[in-house]
Amino acid sequence: ELTTENQSLQDQLKIRRAEMDSARAVDLKKLAKIVQSMRPVEAAAMLKTRDSEEVIELLFKLKPRNAAQLLEQLPRELGEEVAARIIKQ
Repeated sequence: ELTTENQSLQDQLKIRRAEMDSARAVDLKKLAKIVQSMRPVEAAAMLKTRDSEEVIELLFKLKPRNAAQLLEQLPRELGEEVAARIIKQ
C-alpha cells in the first residue's frame, strides 16, 4: 500500500511539474513579445539581473535580429556567458 501511495504522489508531482512548465512557457512567450517591442538597451537593462539560462530561453523566442541586438546590449560578462552557452547547445 505504501508503494501505491508513493507512486500516486510521484504521479501528482509529475503532473504539477508539467503544469508549471506549461505556465512558464506561456509566460516566456508573453515576455518575448514585450521584449521585442522594447528598445534593446531597455530590454538588456531589464534582463541584466536574470539568470543566463532564462536569458537564453528568451533569446530563442525572439526574432534573430532582435535577439542579436539584445545580446549586443547585455553587460559584457552576461553576454559572453550567454553566447558560450548557446554555442554549447
